[in-house]
Amino acid sequence: MFGRKGLMIPICVYERVIPEEDKDYTYTDEDITFVMHVYKDGQLADWSLGNLRKCYPKSRVLVIADGDPDPLLDTFAEKHGVEFQRTDRLMLLETGVAYLMNRMEQFLKKPTKYMIKIDPDTGFHRRFKYIPNYDVFGCVLYAKETGPYTIRGGFYGFSGDAVKEIYESDIFSNPDLEIHEWFVKRQGDIKLLEEDTTMMEACFLMGMDMGPFPEVFVAQIYKPNRKLRFAVTHPCRGYKL
Repeated sequence: MFGRKGLMIPICVYERVIPEEDKDYTYTDEDITFVMHVYKDGQLADWSLGNLRKCYPKSRVLVIADGDPDPLLDTFAEKHGVEFQRTDRLMLLETGVAYLMNRMEQFLKKPTKYMIKIDPDTGFHRRFKYIPNYDVFGCVLYAKETGPYTIRGGFYGFSGDAVKEIYESDIFSNPDLEIHEWFVKRQGDIKLLEEDTTMMEACFLMGMDMGPFPEVFVAQIYKPNRKLRFAVTHPCRGYKL
């Protein structure tokens, strides 16, 4: 890790061996809150939530419709047993902090031991064998000695205490924090927030204990999960597990 424990992470640490004392084998469904934002991908979210519930039937799941009026989303509360919230379109560069703050605010209304952010094309194959005892965990993308590294989007988790610490801090007002723009998925002239990179940079600046989670594989394209090596993979946009 590279953070409070002062260690360095090499590039792509899917195979990193995590010390046994840093693994929570005794977690329960009730220890996890999953949070998913949805915008114009309701059918995919429906598929992802169905697979999530096969693995975690009793976990708290919060679905936030980010300016998405799709009536399909209104069925999720009963069909998948989720908490559902509609907001204005918040994933905009100009309102990006509100997007992140709302997620944490909703989590902290009924906090759990862990908060895990997922996307509508996140695929659930099986339960986690354990959860890392880090402030922030997921698939590390890169590392630099003089700057922040990031945990790849599509899946990343926090301890509940870390969420509270970030929410109550003034990190998003820190002049050293860059609010990143999402160049890949602009919609017309609308500039969107690159929320994964922005959040991970904030965690780095706060000195969060950030570590890998080999139970999860995140890449830019779909890859088969042979022999259920990973509990979760991303992306699974083709409705493939």
